[in-house]
Amino acid sequence: STRSLDNADLTGAVTVGADSDADVPQLTRILGSFRRVHPGVDVNLRVDRAVNIRAGIDSGEVDIALIQGIDEHLRSTDRILWTDDLVWVTGTCCSHDDGEVVPLVAFGDDCFYREIGEPMLDAAGIDYRVALSVPSTEGVVASVEGGLGVAIIPRHNMTDRLEVWEPTERLPELPRVHAFARISPDDASETVGLLVDLIADELCEPGMESFSTAS
Repeated sequence: STRSLDNADLTGAVTVGADSDADVPQLTRILGSFRRVHPGVDVNLRVDRAVNIRAGIDSGEVDIALIQGIDEHLRSTDRILWTDDLVWVTGTCCSHDDGEVVPLVAFGDDCFYREIGEPMLDAAGIDYRVALSVPSTEGVVASVEGGLGVAIIPRHNMTDRLEVWEPTERLPELPRVHAFARISPDDASETVGLLVDLIADELCEPGMESFSTAS
């Protein structure tokens, strides 16, 4: 970390917002550790739909947002935690061959993966329907493993019950995805900076491409 966690005199309140795919037990452990070092800081965690967390950052209701996005979603001040390729996947038990209406498994109504994937399917002339909407990676992966459809996921979420989905009509390459921490534009406090550093130190995934800021 570029900062020290030895300042026990900090006061105030910090709200951390995370989308519904967040590892809540890990986040509460991190926030609890911060709170023990800085007992004068009131630390709050808000888990909600990604669209609401992004709105909360811009309105100032959320001080630190933990969300995902592609290159065009990034701001120069975002702290990238990890970067990975997106891939189309299907279950090894069910290939979803051409000729059928392809069932999609999505991450909820505001899933930006749908904004990426559906135009690709339209351009390739592949018929599809949203068969299932699940708010977490765990739920999406389990649904696809069970043969309920195809989905777009980060490559590091592949399992031995999933395989890359390759329809006859070749689809364009999917973009890379980033998990990142975003600070409210009007919040440059030492407290927020210290907490972002701690979160980045704890959540950056070893062995995955990572950057300190967006390019």
